[in-house]
Amino acid sequence: MRFGTYYFLQAPPSIPHPDVVRHEIEQMVWTEELGFDSIWLTEHHFIDYGLSVSPAVIPFAWPKSSRWSTS
Repeated sequence: MRFGTYYFLQAPPSIPHPDVVRHEIEQMVWTEELGFDSIWLTEHHFIDYGLSVSPAVIPFAWPKSSRWSTS
């Protein structure tokens, strides 16, 4: 059995958007360190509470040591 985690990049009004993205990426890295098999990202447009408009660019912020690919 394989396990993964799901990330929405939810943006509460009280937290600056760069902080939300940085925190979510830190959690993705932690997920990899814990041995999870995958992560799942949402894609939402025209909403105020989600920051994942283009999940394809998020992997570019991952550390180079990541074993995950964008496939």
